[in-house]
Amino acid sequence: MVSQSQLSAPPAPLDPAGVAASLAPFGQSRMLPRAAYVDPAVFEWEQRHFFGGGWLCLGRTDQLPEPGSQRAESVGEGSVLLTRDEDGGLHAFANT
Repeated sequence: MVSQSQLSAPPAPLDPAGVAASLAPFGQSRMLPRAAYVDPAVFEWEQRHFFGGGWLCLGRTDQLPEPGSQRAESVGEGSVLLTRDEDGGLHAFANT
């Protein structure tokens, strides 16, 4: 599911020519610019526009196998606590 904010997100803070080179046909393309992997501004952009506006898979049900199981997961700039109640139901609580 893509949120409206993701559809209208500004472009990532990367050199447009470098991104265009990575989108060239197979055999002519290049890797994304180095900044895509190491620049803190790109990471911040990803956290805000890629991970911050839609549904994310935080785990599988077998990772909380028994009643009382708990698991904390990082999500963007925050975190979520996943729990399984006494009846086996799964719950997620945003750490806000």
